[in-house]
Amino acid sequence: MLLAPELVGSMTVIGNMTGHSCLTVRTGFRELRTRQMPAFLGAEIKETDGPAHTVPHAITIVAPLFDEAAALTLGHALESALAIADWRPNLP
Repeated sequence: MLLAPELVGSMTVIGNMTGHSCLTVRTGFRELRTRQMPAFLGAEIKETDGPAHTVPHAITIVAPLFDEAAALTLGHALESALAIADWRPNLP
């Protein structure tokens, strides 16, 4: 198994081309201010003076070839160990 940051483009491409199962799992939550989208790729994402929001923080589990069950098992175990399996942020 391989653990990677969430939303990693190259890992997604590799998984799609090779048949490796990928699962993105919440690992916690953090408070982030509203962000401004960059005008072009590679630009810095800037925070605005807007309100802070509770957003999930996650990792990606890359399982062995064609082994979805291994990714799901590790994902469930990780969420349970971190005590966030049933936690949801309050909506405004």
